[in-house]
Amino acid sequence: MVEFAARCKELVRMKKYDAIIVGAGHNGLIASCYLARAGKNVLVLERRHVIGGATVTEEVVPGFKFSRLAYVNSLFRPEIIRELRLKSYGFQLLPRNPSSFTPFPDGQYLFMGPDLETTKREIAKFSTKDAEAFPRYEKMLEKLVTVIEPTLDQTPQDPLSSDIRSWLQLIKLGLRARRLGKDFYRLATMLTGPASALLDEWFESEELKVTLATDAIIGAMASPSSQGTAYVLFHHVMGETNGARGVWSYVRGGMGALSGAIAEAARDMGVEWRTECPVSEIVIENGSVQGVITEAGEEIRAGIVLSNADPKVTFTKLVPRDKLPEDFARRIESLDFSSATFKLNLALSELPDFKALPGNAGTFNCRFKSCCNFSSGIRVILASERSRLLNCITRGILNILTLYSFRFCCRSFSASIFFSRRTSRESATKTTPSAPRKTNFRVEA
Repeated sequence: MVEFAARCKELVRMKKYDAIIVGAGHNGLIASCYLARAGKNVLVLERRHVIGGATVTEEVVPGFKFSRLAYVNSLFRPEIIRELRLKSYGFQLLPRNPSSFTPFPDGQYLFMGPDLETTKREIAKFSTKDAEAFPRYEKMLEKLVTVIEPTLDQTPQDPLSSDIRSWLQLIKLGLRARRLGKDFYRLATMLTGPASALLDEWFESEELKVTLATDAIIGAMASPSSQGTAYVLFHHVMGETNGARGVWSYVRGGMGALSGAIAEAARDMGVEWRTECPVSEIVIENGSVQGVITEAGEEIRAGIVLSNADPKVTFTKLVPRDKLPEDFARRIESLDFSSATFKLNLALSELPDFKALPGNAGTFNCRFKSCCNFSSGIRVILASERSRLLNCITRGILNILTLYSFRFCCRSFSASIFFSRRTSRESATKTTPSAPRKTNFRVEA
């Protein structure tokens, strides 16, 4: 038996792959599917004992399962869902309804979406002027996002490139922006300006502004008054759930069900993967990638290597420094991933009893997010299932205030970089329904 196992390992070592993917995050798994569809022989190597990267469902506290990192879905491209037939592998989206619940210390609260009329009635409790302005604000975002959203499906273009295809893509982008008319200047402001200025322009109610402002500081070491945060508000209207534009959702079974569905599709296409197999080096010879070396010392050859790690890990830890241009290496080393975000997983015995909305016996049988005031930008994410069961996953604590309700911050950020003679970057986004059976508590930073 030992000889048979050794022989199997030897055959694996002798096998040459067309492509190797470092890391089995959802971006890496998707790439493996498309490479396999193109007829490539693909191997995925994962450091951890589970696949999924930022999209995993794990039992952090005994008896309680959590989406440890990414927890909501909207920007995941519908084309991928269709082309990989993920629904046939059990992938199912559950729209957030309502999309948010914001309790305030004075006993008031604000529900948001996804139904516009309900949202207007809720906003009118704080400002009738804001209730009338909100549909116009949404239409403004939807108009501007027609310029931005198509770029999600395109390779980022280099304006300094001499490649005519890059110029054609940039010209198309410019023409879309030009069709905005005078709103082009608003787009430029949103791409570079602070969220607070935009929200102050449109609304007067602090209760509404704080609820919207938290979407502008997702995973960032920034406040709503920081330059560039207005752009993140576009995410409110980008993406879709089951064909409904701008609707965010949970994945049934937690985010691990998403990566699990992609992995099943990959396996049916012939993709191989190995867990607990960390890569120590991407092998480059004569300016061309040749494969990888694992931490166990095994060298696996392939003409294409994609890295699902972030760019700093990829180019400072996996690629030898002497294989990189000095200027490029210095710029990679100076990348700053600082964030004020961490994720807190809570396991509770029952739903919370809010002062703003008393009672927990079946009152919350949806999923909620709750934030506090504009200056602190703090949110709590509550996910509940049936029978008074709650899984609350909270991230990004900037301040902790306890006034009759939970007040924590939100949303982490995860990036994936594919490396093989050129790089591209994607973000993946973050909690999950679970079924707690007893009170317990643990912090995962």
